[in-house]
Amino acid sequence: MRSLALMLFNLLVYGGLVLAGWSAAGGLHGYFDNPARSAFLGLLFLQEAAAAWVRWQIPVPAAPPRPRWFEEISAENWRFLNQDMIYALAPFSDRQGIVVLGESVALRMAALVLFCAAAAWMLWALVTRRRHLQAMPQDGREPLLVETGPYRKIRHPLFLAVIVNSLAAALVFRSGGGLFLLFLMLATVLRRMRWIESDASRAVPLQWSAYVRSSRKLIPGIY
Repeated sequence: MRSLALMLFNLLVYGGLVLAGWSAAGGLHGYFDNPARSAFLGLLFLQEAAAAWVRWQIPVPAAPPRPRWFEEISAENWRFLNQDMIYALAPFSDRQGIVVLGESVALRMAALVLFCAAAAWMLWALVTRRRHLQAMPQDGREPLLVETGPYRKIRHPLFLAVIVNSLAAALVFRSGGGLFLLFLMLATVLRRMRWIESDASRAVPLQWSAYVRSSRKLIPGIY
């Protein structure tokens, strides 16, 4: 029930922002005339439905409160103000032709492929994290880091999913303003990662040090 409620909430927020951004310039007329825009809403629904199914199929047992750094690094549902703004601004600018890239079917289609890749990556990380939490001891002992699946080579896979998801949203509406907001969001994401990693290195120095040596923050082998 909780997973269904979260799915509906995310659909209302993200889908609502997209449609509100478009209709702010004069109603929904014309939105569904473009196949890429229509497909984007459909893929958004499928992403949230799949995430809800994963949460329902792999429930996480209740556990004693864990350190904040652990909760942050394993959080499932990241929200950033800049991402919300991209979901609203991008369709508005697309309709009004304000600070937009040139019309390109190939660009819009490539953006949909990026969105699908980000959704698949997010779901993989979600499944990995929830299976890890199911297997963890529930007696309040020191939490163990997730080091399997996408976490094996990347320490913040869900942050990567958020970034690529936002990039796809900006590009499917060919929004230059959305790309600028994405740049600002990157600064927020990098700052949040630094805070998490600093706190984790103090809380579990040996385990974290070994993890850092075998992984990268966002891009395998690069960063």
